[in-house]
Amino acid sequence: MSDRESTRQLAQNQAELTEYYQRRKDLYDRMVTESGDQGDKKRVIDWYQEWATLYDKQFENAGFEYPILMAEKVDQLVEDNQSKILDICAGTGKVGLQLRTYGYTHLDALDGSASMLELAKKKDIYQKYFHCMIGPGKIKDIDDSSYDVVCCGAGLIVGHLPLNTIPTMLRAVKPGGYLIFTHQVWSTGFDSHSDEKLDSIIHGLREKDVCSSIDFKEGTYRPGEIMRMYVLHRGPGTVE
Repeated sequence: MSDRESTRQLAQNQAELTEYYQRRKDLYDRMVTESGDQGDKKRVIDWYQEWATLYDKQFENAGFEYPILMAEKVDQLVEDNQSKILDICAGTGKVGLQLRTYGYTHLDALDGSASMLELAKKKDIYQKYFHCMIGPGKIKDIDDSSYDVVCCGAGLIVGHLPLNTIPTMLRAVKPGGYLIFTHQVWSTGFDSHSDEKLDSIIHGLREKDVCSSIDFKEGTYRPGEIMRMYVLHRGPGTVE
């Protein structure tokens, strides 16, 4: 590729990325203004349905790092690469692809967008695909205590999953297994995703021995944006 072609390609990438972020900002603004900081599930799904075909390219251009960091954390915690892993908010398979590089193959995907899951299927990453939204209570078609690890990258943010889905995700984890999720710092400015609310939920899980221990560290979600990655170790308690 010539220097001129490279410059043209970079300009196109930047233009696409600028459009992507503007549309994403518009989506969040409408969700917060019209629906409160919990957001509107249908609006979110419609947005991903529309942008699924461009998502992968724009994701790469934005330099998102959390899939790499999540896969590294799984590899640090789980020695057996035959372990069963559920990827919640799997999208087109960014976390799943990184897990495959470490030899994990027993991967299942869950996402609210059918279009995103169709793109993931073309990459042959996962064994099962669950097209559904999650909320308080049992996840549709998924048995309690059926996975060694459940991951949720970039899902617990304003307009997407509320924090009260953390117990829901833990239901699917076997005692002794792990729930790993990211929490973007910018979301903590909303009551629905505040640090105080997250701390309260985790404290309640620890009191009931659903979560036996917790660890978290800060990392880079994408350049210029900080996240915290949490690891909850599943205890023997029962999720109500």
